[in-house]
Amino acid sequence: MSISKPRTGEQNPAAKHIKFKNGSFTYYDRDKEENIVIPLPIEFTVIDELAAVAGWHEKSKSGIYSNEVASTMSDELIVSSWKGGEIARGFYGDIKDKIKAEGGRYEKSVYAVLKGELVRFGFVGAALSAWIEKEVNFTKPLFTVKETKEGKKGATVYQIPIFEASECTQEEWSEAVEIDKNILQPYLDSKDIDTKTLSEGMEESHDIREQNAQCAAEHGTAAAKAEVAESMEEEVDDDLLPF
Repeated sequence: MSISKPRTGEQNPAAKHIKFKNGSFTYYDRDKEENIVIPLPIEFTVIDELAAVAGWHEKSKSGIYSNEVASTMSDELIVSSWKGGEIARGFYGDIKDKIKAEGGRYEKSVYAVLKGELVRFGFVGAALSAWIEKEVNFTKPLFTVKETKEGKKGATVYQIPIFEASECTQEEWSEAVEIDKNILQPYLDSKDIDTKTLSEGMEESHDIREQNAQCAAEHGTAAAKAEVAESMEEEVDDDLLPF
């Protein structure tokens, strides 16, 4: 839910679309055409949480994306791949098996203020599990990651972010509320439209966060293959998901 407004074909306003991979928080810089690592510690104020689907579609050799919803039980997801088109639509509980079979995974979309700007974190796998374990309290929620810990499944070893929760200052809180009220919520309100229009307009709003993964995978780099393999090993247990 939003901190300033309970929540029941515009460009996503987030300045950075951040994901946790290979033990680091990274975002794609379009101008430099490369992934930029955000060094630890990283500190951010959470202003809204949504649910989505992300992943890799092997059949079309392209990334998987979806719209963002406030509730997986009452809001319909439309899941597509960049090159293969629509994969499934419906409530997550009804389509999750089909999504997984096609390479999609549940993603927590966390909007936050980081160093004065609106950013979006896309948590999947081990990072998602760690995030869910830290229950978000929407009373001046400030999160800090100073270090990571090692996780292992089979032969795969990966890093897990350690989230620490505290309260931000009144100045930080006021800034977060203004950004949520004036930038994020107007954008999210513009996406509360019929599913046909939403499906036609989704690609533009997801281009930044998926572009790098798509390009890397298309080139078949060792790093891209390792990332896909690691993500599959880190798949979060459905029993942990907050439906």
